[in-house]
Amino acid sequence: MTRFLLVVVLAGCGRIGFEVLPDVPSTPWALIQTAAAQSSTLRLEPVGAQHLVVVAVQITDQSLATLIDDSTCNTYVPIAAAHSFNANQGDELRLFYAKDTCAGARAITITNASGVTAVAWEVSGIRTDDPLDSASTLNDQPPTTTPVGPTITTSTAGEFVVSAAIVTNSVSGVVAGNGFTNDHLTNGNAWAHLTDSMAPAGEYQAQWNQPMRGTYCASAAAFKVVP
Repeated sequence: MTRFLLVVVLAGCGRIGFEVLPDVPSTPWALIQTAAAQSSTLRLEPVGAQHLVVVAVQITDQSLATLIDDSTCNTYVPIAAAHSFNANQGDELRLFYAKDTCAGARAITITNASGVTAVAWEVSGIRTDDPLDSASTLNDQPPTTTPVGPTITTSTAGEFVVSAAIVTNSVSGVVAGNGFTNDHLTNGNAWAHLTDSMAPAGEYQAQWNQPMRGTYCASAAAFKVVP
């Protein structure tokens, strides 16, 4: 049997035409999970390490809600600038966050409050040292069929933004074309996050549909990504 040896020789001047692909930017943050409950205990899949957990809590009195979880090591900080209220309905909305989480938490308990509804978001890729960028509120808002979240201003690109509204009746979802994703409709309210993980720095505002006119309050907060 005759065998042939094929030899390829590259010679001469110039360069071989390898294509250099452009860098593809990585996603700054990733939404790991959301969870909702109409009770004082919010159950989740086990929380990961070094993540951010944001919790929005509706209460129906003026008590100071506090949050703990079963990890024994996560601390939930209230965001003072994200405390909104609708005095006519006796509703309050408070936002909390736990930074640089310990792994394993499966339940968040809201204490010292009544009439509790809560939603949580777990996010990776957020700064573990000083994650909160900004927060804002809308209080005692007049009746409308299109309630909005407060305008929130992000200082850097790709921030994670949560916006929630407590309404008199119930919302059906975000207004078409709005940049937010509504994650839950628990207790008829609005619980959303900014959809685009690459959104440039600037002003953002959630807006929802509410088939029946009603008053409301709303809170929002933005969190910085890992540099």
